[in-house]
Amino acid sequence: MVTVSAFYAALLGFFIIYLGRRVAYGRRDNRIGIGGESHPELGVLIRAHANAVENIPITLLLMLFAELNGASAWLLHLYGVALVASRIAHAHGFIASKGRVHKGRLYGIIGNWAVIAALGIHNILLVWFG
Repeated sequence: MVTVSAFYAALLGFFIIYLGRRVAYGRRDNRIGIGGESHPELGVLIRAHANAVENIPITLLLMLFAELNGASAWLLHLYGVALVASRIAHAHGFIASKGRVHKGRLYGIIGNWAVIAALGIHNILLVWFG
């Protein structure tokens, strides 16, 4: 039964809704239906949401494959906690700095990429060595 990756998918699904809600309110407040490049703050919200949508699905997919191939629950939770913390750090840093350099943004994306790499290696090993 797939439970660990489903849990983190649910948490991160709510996180994506949160970021999308911020975009929607930014559009409403600025009366912009599409685009947002002419309003830098809205552009930052759009990119923070888009970055989450670009990176979270592949990480969750790798996590699901690892779970289906028998990865231990504690290791899956370690990946999941690292992913959630990384995504929160990235979004906070990106929005707080208005898209400029910020430790949260840097550590968040490095953390997310590290989880992707670790899960990729883990999946290869699970498939290769069964």
